[in-house]
Amino acid sequence: MNIFQISLSTPDDIILHDKDKGGPLKPSRQFGGAVLAAASLVLSGCQNAGGLLPPSADLAQAQNEQTYAAPVSASRAFKTNIASLTQVIKANPNDASAYNLRGTAYAKARRFEAAIKDFSKAIALNPHYYQAYNNRAMTYAAMKRYAEAIKDYNQAVTIAPRYAPAYTGRGKVYMKLKNDSLALADFTHAINLDSGQPAPYFYRGVIYQRRGQHGKAIDDFNIAISLRPSAGPPYLGRGKSRLALGKFKEAYEDFYIAARNQDGYYQAWAYRGLAAEKLGDRKKAERAYRRALSIRPDYRRALEGLNRIGSSA
Repeated sequence: MNIFQISLSTPDDIILHDKDKGGPLKPSRQFGGAVLAAASLVLSGCQNAGGLLPPSADLAQAQNEQTYAAPVSASRAFKTNIASLTQVIKANPNDASAYNLRGTAYAKARRFEAAIKDFSKAIALNPHYYQAYNNRAMTYAAMKRYAEAIKDYNQAVTIAPRYAPAYTGRGKVYMKLKNDSLALADFTHAINLDSGQPAPYFYRGVIYQRRGQHGKAIDDFNIAISLRPSAGPPYLGRGKSRLALGKFKEAYEDFYIAARNQDGYYQAWAYRGLAAEKLGDRKKAERAYRRALSIRPDYRRALEGLNRIGSSA
């Protein structure tokens, strides 16, 4: 983005238990416990580093989470997790799930080339491992290698046509490529397959907003909020559409909730300043713009806002 700070923090899948049929290879009896133990370390490490993953998820679950969290840097927790998974792989080098799991840890640590290598190994060991294709696609997308990402998403949905996270991920790549029509179709399909995930509603709302269809955008943002009320970006999105519809007071409140829910959300503070301007409250507008600039001093929207109300940065 990115106005909504979308990044591979994410917002869906290392699949520790697979609710879809035809999932990844299960760890062998001999080493399955070790894989699951290492998996728990990865998940706890991801949660400690930014709350990115629910207890049973991995990188694809991150696809939903990534919408709502800031990027995560490599940390001691990730290094510990990677080291533990490396020991599991040494003991059982033919376990595809272990490579997929370590690949996810590498991706979370933003060691993308290493992640790609592990996902590729998982796929070589199990060519039907659609979650590994999805994870590799997400990593390619984070590297801006969009053609390769789409190719992997296509393979994931060929193997598992009802695997909703792959449609959401591919839709996000189409958005990056400014192909909103294909993105809209993918998000809608993901919603039809699994209506309980906030990410496709959020991204579809962004597309409606781009098209000036603010009523539809607000409807989707409302659902995203109902599914994950602690997120920031859906409130920012709804606030922007409310702003466009002249609902300045409601927008002002939405931008505050967005900023409260997500630390360092300078975009939300800047838009709160704009809403305060529209409400005629210059003091609140200046306060919000300065709050945005305290986080990102070069943010143009906030600088321009201060200039409009006659206050220097």
